[in-house]
Amino acid sequence: MKMAKEDTLHIKFNYNEAIQAKRDLLSSQVALLRIAKTIKDYKSDRSYESEIKISLNRRLKDLKVLFGRLQKALPQPEIPSILKRDEVKTTESAPQRKTNYNATVEDQLKEIEERLHKLQKKS
Repeated sequence: MKMAKEDTLHIKFNYNEAIQAKRDLLSSQVALLRIAKTIKDYKSDRSYESEIKISLNRRLKDLKVLFGRLQKALPQPEIPSILKRDEVKTTESAPQRKTNYNATVEDQLKEIEERLHKLQKKS
């Protein structure tokens, strides 16, 4: 196939415009090179970070295993039966109160007054 004949177009720059265009082109190249360097540094930092995280994860797993071994090696303390019963009683006797953080001030005042009345009736 024959290529179509293309007409050549010439643009005339004066000297100052040509110098400014070259400066702009060179400054753009410098900016692109700096961006490329920053991207390369970022990639290397990310790979270093992932290596550190993997190393830390391994060390934490090893530490967990060592703590497990230490726990098995140490003697288990014997808690007297009296203390065991007291622990059960304290956990059962503690009433669970629901606190409504979204309630208005008036609702909270009513709730507090009701609790005060209940305490006065008990004593």
